[in-house]
Amino acid sequence: PTVYPKNVVAGMFYWYNSGGNTDELDIEFSRWANANNLNTQYTVWINNWTGNVASPRYETVGINTTHKMIWSSNQIYFEGPAGNWTYPGTYKPRTGGIYAIDLWVYDPNSVGYKAPADGKEQELILSGFSYSPIGCISPVSCNFQVQP
Repeated sequence: PTVYPKNVVAGMFYWYNSGGNTDELDIEFSRWANANNLNTQYTVWINNWTGNVASPRYETVGINTTHKMIWSSNQIYFEGPAGNWTYPGTYKPRTGGIYAIDLWVYDPNSVGYKAPADGKEQELILSGFSYSPIGCISPVSCNFQVQP
């Protein structure tokens, strides 16, 4: 996570969308175009829900790191080397969505995708991924390796 340019986003997430109502649970590595931002963010984003965004930020140091998202019937918990966080809200995301991994360029002006701030090709290498369902509720664990 420490080697990405300031406008590159690497993430693992759960995403559910129905009729424009979106639920997202994210582990994201990005400085969101500001070199002074911390580089790791855990997010619970619920569309059409008051207080829908909760996302602490951490500074993850190192190339090989392990991060977990554990979603059970009574909590959403994130774990990583820089910090752990339990979502304080009461809303429960809807089941039936997808799990995905992405690597993209963030444009704070929303005028289209630009190149990474350092002008170089970027990659995300996963050394491991596991998905372990608990009934119909799903914890996710992912090991990330980033190379410049």
